[in-house]
Amino acid sequence: MDKTDAVVIGRHIERLKSSLSSGTIPADTAAWIDTIRRSPLEKRLAKLQLLSVPESATVKGWTDRYIASRPDVKELTRDKYRQCQRQLVTFFGNDRSIDSINAGDVDEFRAQMVSRGLSENTVRRRLSRARQMFAAAIRARLIDENPFSHLPVKVKGNRKRFHFVSREDYERLIDACPDTDWRVITSLVRIGGLRSPSEVLPLTWADVDWARERLRVRSEKTAHHDFGDERIIPLFPELADELRAAYELAGAGTVYIINRYRSSRQNLRTTFNKIVQRAGLKVWPKPFVNMRASRAIELVAEFPQHICTAWMGHSARVAAEHYLQVRDEDFDRALQRAAKTLTSICAQNEISRGLAQPSIDIAPKNGVCADMREREGYLSPRVGLEPTT
Repeated sequence: MDKTDAVVIGRHIERLKSSLSSGTIPADTAAWIDTIRRSPLEKRLAKLQLLSVPESATVKGWTDRYIASRPDVKELTRDKYRQCQRQLVTFFGNDRSIDSINAGDVDEFRAQMVSRGLSENTVRRRLSRARQMFAAAIRARLIDENPFSHLPVKVKGNRKRFHFVSREDYERLIDACPDTDWRVITSLVRIGGLRSPSEVLPLTWADVDWARERLRVRSEKTAHHDFGDERIIPLFPELADELRAAYELAGAGTVYIINRYRSSRQNLRTTFNKIVQRAGLKVWPKPFVNMRASRAIELVAEFPQHICTAWMGHSARVAAEHYLQVRDEDFDRALQRAAKTLTSICAQNEISRGLAQPSIDIAPKNGVCADMREREGYLSPRVGLEPTT
């Protein structure tokens, strides 16, 4: 480089060395440090411990700052951000400068999560949160590019984990439930299509409109979507039966529909898996999600898509990717419909070729009896290409 520039840099470096013992940095050197931020020289000086990286530009400092800047998200989402922060700090270290992290480092970070046995969708969710944090660092002008931008983060439906819960299985589950609360939970998820526990536990008896046969479902998960934070679903007959039975047993002044399993320390999935085994069924993955998906499949086969998405509280895209699946019954129904159509076509062909007579209503009409209609020409003979003689 130019000798004059080298002399200036050398003078500032000497002052930085002196500041290690004095604890103070001259004003012009501090101003010079600001001019080399995010440059290779800053990284070299930081590596030699002559220049400290601002706390807000470290992995720990920036992620703390980002989480604090998101009061708009729910506490559960903030917990997810904190979980991602712990993983970033564990892998990269507290004091690692965020602008020193490159795409190769991120590839190693991803490989480390995969080696721990995390599923593909779990890895993608955590990478997505890290990408959000680093995207915000770009807006704060702490980094020039996002090292996570090249990795796929879209969560995909895993067809291998899909399981359709039939109506027969539902009846067996209901019979195996140990109490009324569990019968209602099972019915709300499988028949009502509710998310468990986030949409099941907030339900109150005031949400049940017995007269109009409807149920109001509150959902924080969809609050920021077009569906809003609540939706109205029909009080399907099977669900209504279970709710009425529970209502008759509820004491005066009872607010919530589900009362025994409201503690956050209770794991509903563990207990439900025991119910599945008691019913003589094999435990399937994502039990509540697959019961909800089973209901989505039934509804979309019977009602238009916009009605199904309104009742289920998800978009058509999410339904197609994460809920809907093809069953053996769909093949059977398609073959039956095709056979019925073929039979109808064959019958029409026979009629057109004169091999079969179309059915004609010769019941009395306008006071004229059947034999009089036939004599008066109501039933004319079949004609072909030539006129009748």
